[in-house]
Amino acid sequence: MTDDAITIRFNSEKSHSFLRYISPKPHRRVVHELAVALMNQYFNASLSRRQWLKQPRQPAAWHFDNHSRKSKPIDINIIESLLETGTFDFNALDIFDPRCNWLDSSIHIKARVHLPGSDGKSVVFRIPTNLGSSFPYVPHLDREGHALNSLQIMSQKRILELHSIVVSESHSYDQLSWFQNLRSYICECVSLIDMTLHQIYYKARYSPLPGWTFNKNKLGPRFGRRLSDKIAWIYKITSKHLGAEDELKEFYILKDLRNHLQHFDPPCICYTLEDVAHWLNGIHSVAALAWKIRKCIGSPLSVPLIEMLLTPVVEFVPSDTSLPRIPQPSNVGYASTRPRDVNQ
Repeated sequence: MTDDAITIRFNSEKSHSFLRYISPKPHRRVVHELAVALMNQYFNASLSRRQWLKQPRQPAAWHFDNHSRKSKPIDINIIESLLETGTFDFNALDIFDPRCNWLDSSIHIKARVHLPGSDGKSVVFRIPTNLGSSFPYVPHLDREGHALNSLQIMSQKRILELHSIVVSESHSYDQLSWFQNLRSYICECVSLIDMTLHQIYYKARYSPLPGWTFNKNKLGPRFGRRLSDKIAWIYKITSKHLGAEDELKEFYILKDLRNHLQHFDPPCICYTLEDVAHWLNGIHSVAALAWKIRKCIGSPLSVPLIEMLLTPVVEFVPSDTSLPRIPQPSNVGYASTRPRDVNQ
């Protein structure tokens, strides 16, 4: 047996991009909210945007390695102007990276040689984690290999990379390599939230922040749990309501799709590029959910997470816009292969 591929093409150019970013400019509301969050973090304040607009330009001060540091004079307009580029260049302000020390900070080592010691044992490299001295897992590496103590930033950057690839290479949507990138994007989006919840669980158990509560019985087991049960950990640990109903609704769409793409039950799949555009725009719900989780635990945003929030909207572009298009029916595309109960 050989793989058979059937391509249906009606006057479609191979170079046509079926997906594109609508605008390079991020949504103003998101820019404003991010700017307020960053200003409050850098100045240890809790002001509104209206209040920050009245504040004079001033440097932010902090301590690093027992030394006092100061940024360039900044105000909320400067922060917003940087965010409008789709990222946040904190180096341009001579200010510190806003990321969370225990959630985002990552150390990784690569060994390319095995070093036996004089005592007959290998030289072992160990990486401490950010989840407390009693956290039972400590990466050990004594020969060729790679060790990482956090995958948070790596996952965020990978989501952004895959998102860009799926859009920029949409002219090759009929290639299996493109589908695999789409599949990886969906899986990475869900893994980011799942990983964040596990980091919080372990942090609460081995090195809780002030005001946190860890009750193993109330939290339940980590394994064999629905993701919604893990989401409930946030309130049980922090006593703060997540308030992310809209974000969770979109996130669970991606989560169910991830399950299908991982287990392939049913063992087939179909999707239109209009479906894909919706999934790609789910990046905003994933990032917003991650942000709301961080608000509950008192954690700041990382730059890649900021970039996820600022990612432009994706739209589907037919190859011939002069032809009329029928709205996608509810029984075609992914809807035709979405997992559902069937008669036995």
